Order: sequence, then structure tokens, then C-alpha cells
Amino acid sequence: MASQAEKTVSHCIALLREAGLRVTPQRTDIIRLMAGRARRYSVQEVHRSLSKKHPGLSLDTVYRTLNTLARLDIVSRVNLQNTEVVQYEFQDPGHHHHHAICMECGKSICLDECPLPAAFFDSLRRMKFQPEHHAFEVYGRCAACA
Repeated sequence: MASQAEKTVSHCIALLREAGLRVTPQRTDIIRLMAGRARRYSVQEVHRSLSKKHPGLSLDTVYRTLNTLARLDIVSRVNLQNTEVVQYEFQDPGHHHHHAICMECGKSICLDECPLPAAFFDSLRRMKFQPEHHAFEVYGRCAACA
């Protein structure tokens, strides 16, 4: 019987196929890495983690793969406020969440509730705007840094 992690990876691979994208060993291992630990990764961290297994893996391939996975809502892209830093976090397909981010240490706390009411999205649709996704981030200081 497949573990929950294996089922999650298989589901993500199915999403790639449904989008008409190739399922490569590199893409599969990036998904496996991201799904395996509840944390954020930079492009460089993903590259470093997988470069021994995939010696020809370039930073550009990792960057493009993470952005593809973000378009499919498999990972979420998090821009740290007032920095050029971009990190990616696995997003369990179908699990929508937002973040509270500490401006001192960078700690991220998942917020399972969406603060945007359904009426907000209804008004966008009335204006003939079709939202595809959104991100909500609250910046402040965590208990350890306050």
C-alpha cells in the first residue's frame, strides 16, 4: 500500500500530465523533495539538494520547474518583503493557505483560513475579471523576535 507521501507525489505527477507536461526524473525529484518536508526552499537550495543525483541539473532548470509547479498550484512562490529573496513551498494540492512571516528571522506560519471573503471574488467576476490564484501574507515579528 502506498504511503500518503507517495500518493501526494503521484497526484502531482498526474497534474503535470494533465497539463500536457513531461514527467522527467528531475521534475519528479523536485516534487519529492518539496513534498517531503514542510519548509521553504530557494532555487539554490533545491539545486544543491539534487545536484549529486542529477549532475547535469542547472539552476535555470530548477527555476523553470519551480515556476511551472507554481502555475499548477503544486508549490507556492513566496517573496520576502523588502528583499529580492524568493522561496518556494510545497502546497498540498487542494489545500489553500496563506502566511504570517517574521521580518526578523524569516519564520513562516501557515494560516489555514483565507481572509478574503467569497464576496470579494464575486465582485471581481462581476467586473469581468477571472481570478486564477492569490496570495495573502502578513508581515510582522514572531514571538521569539518581538
